[in-house]
Amino acid sequence: KIISNVTMGLQLPNNQIKWIRINAVPMKNNMGLYAIVTFSDITTLVHMIDENQFILDSLEIGVWKYNPQNQKLDWENSMYRLYEISKAEFNGDYQAWQNLLIPSIQEKFKNEMQQALTGEREFNTTFEILTKNGKRKFIGARGMIERNSKGDAISIYGINWDRTKEVELEINLVAERSKAFHKAKLASLGEMSA
Repeated sequence: KIISNVTMGLQLPNNQIKWIRINAVPMKNNMGLYAIVTFSDITTLVHMIDENQFILDSLEIGVWKYNPQNQKLDWENSMYRLYEISKAEFNGDYQAWQNLLIPSIQEKFKNEMQQALTGEREFNTTFEILTKNGKRKFIGARGMIERNSKGDAISIYGINWDRTKEVELEINLVAERSKAFHKAKLASLGEMSA
């Protein structure tokens, strides 16, 4: 049978690991069966993937890709940690992801995504989710649209990250400014009445 993109690690005599990708196609001619087999050294690629995964995990950034035609999301492993769910709890449907959003912002986010897909705006936003444990999280999202020759969106890929602490600080700052303004107003009224 045809073998495609099988990855194998080989331990060399110096204890280093070399990664290879194997492809094989069975053939038949008048002399019998034979196979054409290719071996590609992908050691550098595997190391780059490992390094990138380490960076994403360290920075707590999730990577995703969305296909607007079939409404499917493809999540890299960091996304599951960010959303605090397992792979078994997320089927990759756009609607399943949208259900993770706070209900009051679902329509707003749907409009933002549509505007990004039509080219009206850049996809750069923050939205609020509720984890299965009831914890509120603010998620930053940024994406790039891939378009076909007609200009239609064929996919969008991007990153998510946890902005909860940052957003909560902003909310507290606005509240403190409001309190300070109110106190200043009361002090001014007190001075005027005095």
